[in-house]
Amino acid sequence: MHADTVGALMRDAGYSEEEAAKVGSYLRKEQLKKDPDSQALENVVDVVFLTYYWDEFIGKYAHYDDDKLVDIVGKTLRKMSSTGHNAALKLDLDDRTARIVGRALEREKKALEALAKHEVS
Repeated sequence: MHADTVGALMRDAGYSEEEAAKVGSYLRKEQLKKDPDSQALENVVDVVFLTYYWDEFIGKYAHYDDDKLVDIVGKTLRKMSSTGHNAALKLDLDDRTARIVGRALEREKKALEALAKHEVS
């Protein structure tokens, strides 16, 4: 839906079909780990989520225990590159969130190391 909406807005603003399709591909996360621009957008989205929306998320899902949150963060970390991980680790996170991110990093360590070997820059 977001890709379709943005594509229509872009075409209305004079962007080419090719440009709109490329942005749509980014929004659908079709080239993560393969396209540097797509990966950069994913990194930004995930860091922005942790910075501005995490507290609202855990408030909405207060019934989730820390293990469930570690699982969610782990899945997010796998979509990010090491550049995104480094940006996330520099955030000023509260103690619980920092602990959850740390546990997710430890749990996903082998997967993240394997993914890092194939990262685009």
